[in-house]
Amino acid sequence: MAQNGQSEPSDSMGNCLVRLSLEGNRQACKGNHPKIDFILKKVLALLTPGMKTAEFGIGDGYLMQRLHEAKMQYTGLDISSYLVKYHSKTPCTWGYLLFHC
Repeated sequence: MAQNGQSEPSDSMGNCLVRLSLEGNRQACKGNHPKIDFILKKVLALLTPGMKTAEFGIGDGYLMQRLHEAKMQYTGLDISSYLVKYHSKTPCTWGYLLFHC
């Protein structure tokens, strides 16, 4: 809740669904992992360690984790304040920029 007692955008239905996916057993994002791996397999040959990358819609953080493993610089943007806070606590995001927009 905001200081004025009004609900913040972080209290939205979208954030509730995200919580279910990450903290529950919904696993909605897991279906995207093979697609991300397929694209990364083709793209990583064009990238060099230290290159700046950006992701719009950070989801469960799978792409962020994969880019971290490839030693890329990373900036993540998401409409969900919950996701930004959640991923800011994981060690692979330390040193990365995560923004709520």
